[in-house]
Amino acid sequence: MRRKYLKFLWLNEIKLENDKEKKKLRKAEWLAKKQELTNDTGEMKYGLLNNSLFLRIYETTMNHYYNGRLIYNMMFEPKLVFDCGYEEHMTKHEIHNCSKQLALSFAHNRTHANPLTLYFCNFNKDGLLKQHLHQNIPTLMQDDFPLIMTSQCYLDIFPKNQLVYLTPHCRTNLTKYDPNMIYIIGALVDKVN
Repeated sequence: MRRKYLKFLWLNEIKLENDKEKKKLRKAEWLAKKQELTNDTGEMKYGLLNNSLFLRIYETTMNHYYNGRLIYNMMFEPKLVFDCGYEEHMTKHEIHNCSKQLALSFAHNRTHANPLTLYFCNFNKDGLLKQHLHQNIPTLMQDDFPLIMTSQCYLDIFPKNQLVYLTPHCRTNLTKYDPNMIYIIGALVDKVN
């Protein structure tokens, strides 16, 4: 029994030594090939370890680009306000749907050619809506995030003569878009009613 175990250990040790030797040989071959490829012939070379026609663009790079555009456009573009003060009138499922819709509206606005400045007014930072939004947008609470969330009412922030509340229950239709006006959309999902 002991003899079999010692033979097993010896064979494993031999295998490890052989693997190390093969690894050294492969590394030496790769270095020789690399040296051969990097010989200077005066021509531009493309491929592995050389120049490339394509630049790899990472998702974080795109996020920084879109967020930078949003921050720049906050100075010049029109404002769109989401009134998040309806949280106590919604069920948990409706709050979850509302947070998804707010996250989608932020994402679509961000990739638009001329993104708007988004405000989330009457926002409860301890509420369930904030928790669901934070799950959909993990960077939501960072200081440089290009979205303005406030617990203040839109009446306290903007001049009242520029506010237009968009609702499906109004008697007049919006026929002309005015970029000087501030449009408000109620962040309310009411599937029960």
